[in-house]
Amino acid sequence: MGENPIGLHTRRRNVHSSREIGTAISNAARFYWHRTGVLMEDGGKYCLPWAGSIWLNLLSTNWLMKLRLPHRFTLLALIFLASVSSLSAQTFSNPASITINDAAAATPYPSTILVSGLGSVIHLTLTLTGINHSFPDDIDMLLVGPQGQTATIFSDVGGGPDLLGPYTITLDDAAPLSLPDNGTLVSGTFKPTNIGAADTFPPPAPVAFSSASPLSVFNGTNPNGTWSLYVVDDTAVDAGSITGGWALNFTVPEPSTWMLVSFGLLGSAALTYVRRRKRGD
Repeated sequence: MGENPIGLHTRRRNVHSSREIGTAISNAARFYWHRTGVLMEDGGKYCLPWAGSIWLNLLSTNWLMKLRLPHRFTLLALIFLASVSSLSAQTFSNPASITINDAAAATPYPSTILVSGLGSVIHLTLTLTGINHSFPDDIDMLLVGPQGQTATIFSDVGGGPDLLGPYTITLDDAAPLSLPDNGTLVSGTFKPTNIGAADTFPPPAPVAFSSASPLSVFNGTNPNGTWSLYVVDDTAVDAGSITGGWALNFTVPEPSTWMLVSFGLLGSAALTYVRRRKRGD
C-alpha cells in the first residue's frame, strides 16, 4: 500500500529493458553459433547462417535506440563486421587405391572418408586422383553424404577411348564444362556429369538414390560423419582403378576475430545501459 507507484513503474521498466537486452544478446549469440556451425538443430543438421531476423531484432530494441548516437553507430558497425565471417577451405581425403573391377562393384565398396569439426557446407568439390580405365564409359560413381543426400557424380562419360592416365579429375559445380559423353577424358576440373539415368548400385549402396549429379545437393548440410563413394563397372570386358584415391574439398564458414570482439562490446554496452537505468540517468 505504501510503496511508491513511480518506483514500481521504474523497476518494471528496468526489468523490461533487461529482458530486451537479454533477447538481443541471445539472438546475437545464436547468429554467431549459426555462422560457425557450433549450434546443431533439426535432428543434428547445421542451421544455415541467416542473419536477417537477428538484425531486425537488434535494430528494433528500445535500449539500442536510446544509446547516444556515436555509440549506437559504433556498435552497429561492429555488429556488421561481426556478421561477415571468413570462409575456410578444408580437405579430407582417402588416398587408398580403388580397384574398378570388371562388370562388378569396385574394391573397396564403398570407399569412405570420415569428416569432423566442420560447419555447414557452403561449397563442395571432389577430386579423383590417378583415375584410369580401358573403357571409361563403364564407370558409375555415387556419392552419399553422412545425412543421406546422394549424387550420381560420374557416370557413362568418356565413351570408348582408353583413359590411360592416370589422370586427376576434380568435379566442381562451378566448372565451365561437363565431362564429355564420347570425347577422351583428361586431367582438369569439370562439372559432375551423369549421362543417362539407368544406373544401378548394389548393396550396401542406398536403394533410393538421385540420378542428379550436382554437388550442390550437399550445400547447407552437416558434413561431419562418413562420406561414401560407390564405384561400379557396369559392362563386361574392361577394368581400371583410381590409384591415388579421392578427396573432398569443403568451403565452410569460419569465425572472425571481429565477431568475437563485437559480442564482447555488445555485452559491455548492455551492462552499461542497465547500470545507467538503475541510477536513473
